[in-house]
Amino acid sequence: MRYGFSMSTITLKNVPEQIHEVLKSRAKEHRRSLNREIICSLEKMLSIGVSDAEQILGDARVVREGMGDAYLTQRELKAMKEEGRT
Repeated sequence: MRYGFSMSTITLKNVPEQIHEVLKSRAKEHRRSLNREIICSLEKMLSIGVSDAEQILGDARVVREGMGDAYLTQRELKAMKEEGRT
């Protein structure tokens, strides 16, 4: 999912039971909602999913910068874990 983009709604009718069952099974396997599984399947089929590593890293940087002081480094997390164990 890319933030900042508008989303459209689609209603599917007369979906064959076999397709519905496969999608439900895959959604459970991937720990996604049925809706998210359908979107991921469509993105993969249409080759429009995010596959550019630089785009993914850029999105991660934006999220991290928006976290402010809430962001912790691996070193800080490790120190907190070790402190809690003593």
